[in-house]
Amino acid sequence: MTKSSEKTVIEPRDPGSTAKLFRNMHRPALLNHQDEWLEWTGAAYAAIDDLTIQSEVRKFLEASFVKVVIENRGEVSISYAPFCPSRKDVAEVYDALKDDFHVPPETMMPPCWLEDREKLYAGLDPRNLISCKNGLLDMSTRELYPATPKFFTRTSLDIEFAPEAPPPKRFLSFLNEVAAERQPLIDLLQEMTGYIVSGDTSLQKVFFFRGKRRAGKGTILRILEELIGKRNIATPTIRNLPSQFGMQSLIGKPLAAISDMNCDNAPALSEAGSVINGISGEDTQTIPRKFHTDWIGKVGARFLLISNRMPNFGTNTDALAARLLIVPFDVSFEGREDFELDIKLRAELPGILNWALDGLDRLKARGRFVEPDDSKVAKRNLLYQSNPVHGFVAECCKVGPGTETDKDVLYEAFSQFCRQSGFNSTKVLPKFSQDLQDLFDVTVRRRTADDGRQPGVFVGIRLNDELLPEFFAVNRDLIELGFEAHEALKLDKRGWPMARVDGGADFEL
Repeated sequence: MTKSSEKTVIEPRDPGSTAKLFRNMHRPALLNHQDEWLEWTGAAYAAIDDLTIQSEVRKFLEASFVKVVIENRGEVSISYAPFCPSRKDVAEVYDALKDDFHVPPETMMPPCWLEDREKLYAGLDPRNLISCKNGLLDMSTRELYPATPKFFTRTSLDIEFAPEAPPPKRFLSFLNEVAAERQPLIDLLQEMTGYIVSGDTSLQKVFFFRGKRRAGKGTILRILEELIGKRNIATPTIRNLPSQFGMQSLIGKPLAAISDMNCDNAPALSEAGSVINGISGEDTQTIPRKFHTDWIGKVGARFLLISNRMPNFGTNTDALAARLLIVPFDVSFEGREDFELDIKLRAELPGILNWALDGLDRLKARGRFVEPDDSKVAKRNLLYQSNPVHGFVAECCKVGPGTETDKDVLYEAFSQFCRQSGFNSTKVLPKFSQDLQDLFDVTVRRRTADDGRQPGVFVGIRLNDELLPEFFAVNRDLIELGFEAHEALKLDKRGWPMARVDGGADFEL
């Protein structure tokens, strides 16, 4: 037995008060959100393993005392005995801790204010705030406020905000080299960096670094890591992203950088495309987690894909293409690398942050990203390499009601397009047919030819007028009179366009 001075005394029959005492003494900013323990680190809320909290609760109880009341011949004495917790005792306090400090995801998703914030922060929009090493920065005013655990955010920058920092001269010089002095690409990189730093997802874009080896892609990714912190970047592979727990690593991360794009599993690629489209489109996600309940909410990660080629995401390719902003890296520094570049750029991080915020201001004033012409060309080439059927239809075909073409003729035109474009396509007719039907509003039927054969026909697509004369017989007299090629086609006895029998000539794209 001992006296109570400087001892932690608990009431074993009241796990709720014991849970509050534990939190006040050991983790005053602890909370539970989406079945996950989070603790304020001084700048943001970081995840803590369940077993860590359980262990700390057990050790807290083992170091605690209980009041013992002894009656002896009418006299009452009070002393204190060490508490020997059972598993049940630990579980009850742990459960009470969960219940008492639960933050409801239905009403509170980061970034947001927790209850009872100080007057200093009244009127501050949490969407305009980012947590830096030296406080909360209001991006709209560039004003810095003291850090507070009342601001619920999962991410914080790894650097201090320094409004007086000089312009990052070496970094800007590096960008000029990387972009070959193409200012629209530099502007895109600046706005992209500001957008990622800000935590905003409303523009629903997916970024893609495409280019040669040693062309600066990795350097810019490392700058992003230095700005927002490596712990805040998820690095899934395209193969594991759609797996059962593949999205778990994205929770609470502002950036998902995917540099491993190798996958030859068509269903998995299609599912990965669906995941990227859904998250970038701000759809609510249900994410399975190991040893936890499913996480439900909007994922704040922006995707940065890094590769020389884009995988074929199947039916999700078109939707993804609409979100893609591609930065081509076509200047290689191989053999002339500056091996001290990372050190030089790291010294300019405060200036780089200000540069990124300037880009964010410009982006917000405009309300959208501007896609540079070089990015448009890179996107076109990337999509066509991903699946040449996209390029063939875009360059050579008309899609819509009232259009039909023999399957073998359209496939011949596709094969010729691939040869002339340098695409190494090995698609056989059945795969080509399936891709057309998956990607476009195209169906298949059969017709009866003059000789009784029943060739297959694509319904909903034909060659464009520039290419029709290369594969079908046309009435040149009508062409000279100003008729379009589809109006001047020679027809057989059944009214069907007659394919050329001489094989036609190669066509220019």
